[in-house]
Amino acid sequence: MNAQTWLALAAGEILWSEALNNGAITASGVRADLTQYLPLRITS
Repeated sequence: MNAQTWLALAAGEILWSEALNNGAITASGVRADLTQYLPLRITS
């Protein structure tokens, strides 16, 4: 995954499934799905 994709995922501009389907992510296995962690949420 390139930096642009990671930043888009972290910011919520693209979903994990969208990035995976369009080939921006190459991942497999049980621990490869980061859907529950993205986008990143900052709490104070």
